[in-house]
Amino acid sequence: DKVMNHIDGLAKGFKKFDEEQTILSAHSKNHTDRIEKLEKKVFKVVQI
Repeated sequence: DKVMNHIDGLAKGFKKFDEEQTILSAHSKNHTDRIEKLEKKVFKVVQI
């Protein structure tokens, strides 16, 4: 029973970590898109 409780706790921790990584990844993508948009306007950057 102790082992199962420990495994359950670990599984919940991994799930939370995965959810946080998903959110952070989306934020990073959003920031990248915004930066690229600003670069195009300010520096007239042409992407290949």
